[in-house]
Amino acid sequence: MIIGIIDYGASNLFSLKAAFERIGGSVKMVESNIPYELDLLVMPGVGSFGQAASSIEHIRESVIDFINNGGTFVGICLGLHLMFESSEEGPGRGLGLLAGQVKRIRSGKVPHMGWSETRLIENSDLWDGLKNVEYFYYAHSYFPEYFGDGIKALVDYGEKMPAMVQKGNLIGVQFHPEKSGIPGQLLLRNIINTVKK
Repeated sequence: MIIGIIDYGASNLFSLKAAFERIGGSVKMVESNIPYELDLLVMPGVGSFGQAASSIEHIRESVIDFINNGGTFVGICLGLHLMFESSEEGPGRGLGLLAGQVKRIRSGKVPHMGWSETRLIENSDLWDGLKNVEYFYYAHSYFPEYFGDGIKALVDYGEKMPAMVQKGNLIGVQFHPEKSGIPGQLLLRNIINTVKK
């Protein structure tokens, strides 16, 4: 299993790399065109939307081609936000893979940081072995206001926000599985197992 992690200079790349390697993944850092041999492509998530959007502009079409050719794409936190077209956080264009707008959290203390109850609302093979309600680690001030197909889990932080989206070969999570202990590791393993099927 060859996993590509997009390096746009603003993320916790090495903790994510280590998390995938612990469960048997072979990880390549991707800075330019997407290698043809990748099984899975991951957009990690620490930083600001505007900076990240600018940093990935040169590989935008390569990422979209990978997805259009059936490759599985995973967006984590800011990586999930970049799956949309735009964000209130800053200028720049996302990948436009999902319809909706990324908005600032309107209730509770911002940023939303720490462990939060995350509830499965629709069955998903990515949730195999997890309880219907699990705790994952969050660190974000913005969230996608998304009402389309594929919302699998929600987090309630004064308002309900998508915690996990799975639509075709697109997977997005608002939390950080690489910082979420055993539940996060199990989720990453399930992602790998889904790609292998």
